[in-house]
Amino acid sequence: MIIELLATIVIIFLAELADKTQLVIFSLGIKYRKPLQVFSGALLAHGIMDGIAIVAGSLVASFFKIAFLKVGIAALFILIGIYMIFKEKKTKKVPPLIKNVFLAAFALIFLSEFGDKSQIAAGLLGAKYNLPLIVFAGTMLGLALAIGLNLLLGKRIAKFIGYEKAEKIAAGLFIVYGIIFLLL
Repeated sequence: MIIELLATIVIIFLAELADKTQLVIFSLGIKYRKPLQVFSGALLAHGIMDGIAIVAGSLVASFFKIAFLKVGIAALFILIGIYMIFKEKKTKKVPPLIKNVFLAAFALIFLSEFGDKSQIAAGLLGAKYNLPLIVFAGTMLGLALAIGLNLLLGKRIAKFIGYEKAEKIAAGLFIVYGIIFLLL
């Protein structure tokens, strides 16, 4: 069982590197500067989505209309990016889309995780090993490592180039990702 656990940790960690959900986590970490809340919300969302994948395997995707989800998720990314660019710094005229950082991280990761490579990998590992608790534990450990590393590096980058500039870059990445997501 230790081999299956370690294999799952490594596979899920590698699947999450440079993944769209890590872009969301990076951006939320810079935007809100509350890494523990972003970490917790993201990990819970991943846990639910990847847990479903582990139990249900790759059948989960067949229950949803992928085209509808694709457009909705892309639109959400683009809207968040536009909001981040045009929000007023000193006034509160434009309310945040979701005020609670934990809920923002949870909602965005939950929506982003539909059909994601780490979700598919978790489902396939669950089917391959037939050890759902071990695969779930390995998945959560791999995700925790990826999310934690992302938030730590994001904070350091933001301190180096400045939070305002980092937030604008993150906003641009949201918009670019939304457009790419629509096209693919």
